[in-house]
Amino acid sequence: MKIKRIFLIIAAFLIVSLPAYAREYRIGELIIDEETTSDEYISYIFQILVGIGALIAVIMVFIAGIEWMTSEGNPSKIDSAKSKIKNALLGVGIILGCSLILDGIDPSIRESEIVNLACDHGIIVSTMDEGSPFIKTRCIDDTMADIKYDIIHTLDWKFEAGSILAVYAYSEINFKGERTIYRFFDNDSYGGSITGAKSIYIVKKKEGIYLFDKVGYDPDKKPGPLYTTTNISEMSLYNFDNAAKSLYIIDSDYKKEYECDYYAVAFVEPNYKGRCAFIGKNIGNLEAAGFDYSFTDLIGNETISSMITIRTPRGNNTKRGEVVLYSSVNCGRAGLIADPTEQVKECRIPITGYPSITDIMEYCEDSGFEEGEDNIMSFQINGPAGIVLSTSSIVPVHGNSTGSSDTRCEYFEEQGYCVNLIQNPNSFIYTVQGDKPKGLIIVPKNQ
Repeated sequence: MKIKRIFLIIAAFLIVSLPAYAREYRIGELIIDEETTSDEYISYIFQILVGIGALIAVIMVFIAGIEWMTSEGNPSKIDSAKSKIKNALLGVGIILGCSLILDGIDPSIRESEIVNLACDHGIIVSTMDEGSPFIKTRCIDDTMADIKYDIIHTLDWKFEAGSILAVYAYSEINFKGERTIYRFFDNDSYGGSITGAKSIYIVKKKEGIYLFDKVGYDPDKKPGPLYTTTNISEMSLYNFDNAAKSLYIIDSDYKKEYECDYYAVAFVEPNYKGRCAFIGKNIGNLEAAGFDYSFTDLIGNETISSMITIRTPRGNNTKRGEVVLYSSVNCGRAGLIADPTEQVKECRIPITGYPSITDIMEYCEDSGFEEGEDNIMSFQINGPAGIVLSTSSIVPVHGNSTGSSDTRCEYFEEQGYCVNLIQNPNSFIYTVQGDKPKGLIIVPKNQ
């Protein structure tokens, strides 16, 4: 008797727990996997018990038949066999009767509309897997290129206030087909139907810089913006070369967790070269003139090929080193100057936690540099920073720049040793044609 009880306990344990350890377990049209809900487990147990009951009935009838055939006319054995067959058929009748009664009361008990009560975030949707009669409630809280189930109803949107910029729902996989756009740049009241969507692109509001391929922060050809918190030396690696038309900056204090600001230095050529612009605020149209915190030339639409991203913790404005500019090669070191009688001038510009934008001759005037007579021939970075040198004086743009000048910029991040511009064959900044550095952007390294 004890053995039978132990066997029943083990069988019950396997019935209930086996699907939890299996990656996928199928009973008819019901698939048990890691997404299975408690309601589906109940349905699973019901169906497996029906199957086990029918199997036991068949076995009992088979055993009873053998017992009857081998009874040799013994009345007690024949009565025992008949009793077994009767009980087996009665058991089958009870199982079928229960199933019919449950179907008559509420068919959803066996084929229920599944509601996953744990799904309480993101876009909450009712879904149905192909070939399954069960409806599942799922939460979609991130980008999905291929939604492998059917979304039959959009129930609710539950995102943290201010955490989403936009959502793009597509009628085909891989962000193709008909597109529906939900924009939340200045709206924390999320909502809309994504019923029928087969792919979805969610632009989360994270600190950093977003580049869009359409004016006004609205992607056109691409599923979403290019997002970054780091430098990008070649936009072509992200299929975004010469595509940007607007730029959106999210500073991290929107969640009050940190105190940081983001800035960008955008270049029209890869590897941080060519015409450039320093940008410190949102720009809905990179072609427009007159926006604040933009220096050198306007970068223009469909021109950005590389970009430096600057993250600056607020309040971190203490001196952390300096950039030293020299009017001679080799940073004025004795014995390395062609003309020993030459007066070497040097200009020291402090490095802090914030980017510095400087007109070189204006800043270095107190160090003896004179416009038209002195040029920056070499420099040394003594501290955690890189520098952008420009062949134009760096001044704020006030609506008079067209973004079409021949200004050249170049980024340098060599620290601790002398850089000779005239001896650098790949440099755009100091050339025999007359280009000389006139503007400087110090890019602090705070990451």
